Amino acid sequence: MASIPFADPEEYRKQFGSAAERNKLPILEALKGQVTKERGKALELASGIGTHVSCFAENFPGWTFQPSDVDPVHVELVAERTRHLQNVLPPIVLDVSSDHWAGSLNDEYDVVIVSNLLHVAGWQVSIGLFHGCSRVLKTGGLLFIYGPFKRNGTYNADSNKKFDEFLKSRNPEFGLKDIDDLERLAHGCKFSLSHIIDMPANNYIVVFRKTSHISP
Repeated sequence: MASIPFADPEEYRKQFGSAAERNKLPILEALKGQVTKERGKALELASGIGTHVSCFAENFPGWTFQPSDVDPVHVELVAERTRHLQNVLPPIVLDVSSDHWAGSLNDEYDVVIVSNLLHVAGWQVSIGLFHGCSRVLKTGGLLFIYGPFKRNGTYNADSNKKFDEFLKSRNPEFGLKDIDDLERLAHGCKFSLSHIIDMPANNYIVVFRKTSHISP
């Protein structure tokens, strides 16, 4: 079974790179509406080819950004793209599906950002995301998740239903995750649902706030 929604990794990068270019400014505006501190540390998971993190770093000059991706090729591309940005650290390889990815980080973050990941991953990635973020986020820190989702088992557009069917045809573990399921998972990891932000093209940003500390 396919591990990405396109047979060719280059086609995958092209398609999702184009999507990132289209949605980087709407996501940026949503972040500006939620992030009020002038300085802080942000971790981006699944950075892809660096479209988002380079945009965010340019617009949050007082923040330090740590990009990451599971694909070493992407990590190299992000490094090249962000080389000129003083507030972007060298990108690192992180596998969010692992139970131990948070242990490879020696810092705490005010914000974690992840875009267009959960629908092209199995449920284990959602589990790994919240478990890891419960350890790397400061208490009160925010987790921003951008992408297409279901709510209460329903789609907000027929196009998302068709997209979900396409993803599942590539890999049965893929597909749009339900915000209600994510909220239950988040609650067990000491997060509360803070905001659901409507985004262009029938997407959402789901914002979770870490409510208390979890011991390693």
